[in-house]
Amino acid sequence: LNKDPSVSIVSWNILSDTWYKCSQDEYEHAPNIDWKTSRFPKLIEWLTSLSSSIITLQEVDFDIFENDLMPVMTSLGYDGLIQQHTKRSGSQPCAVATFWKMNEIRMVQSSTFSRTLGIKFALNS
Repeated sequence: LNKDPSVSIVSWNILSDTWYKCSQDEYEHAPNIDWKTSRFPKLIEWLTSLSSSIITLQEVDFDIFENDLMPVMTSLGYDGLIQQHTKRSGSQPCAVATFWKMNEIRMVQSSTFSRTLGIKFALNS
């Protein structure tokens, strides 16, 4: 019996909804990618099916993290953190976010760099 703990990690660029709305002409090939009705439900379905220990997402709008992702991910047993970007504004509406299964791992330390969120984890005993 293998007693080595395993951790699964998934990473995904979810396309900032703000940037999508500002440049919809670039997405004529995919006209139905509205966040609330299309992308968000599909993202949650996909993430739930993978059941990864750690989930990293890029281009997460700050309001989407707070209002949509964090409540749902918490209900699925995850904790999360979004990069605290020093240039948080309309011109920088998004950042990277990380979620982790609270029953498997815990955050030990986090640091924000220019366009990076670094997190150190430890396995739960």
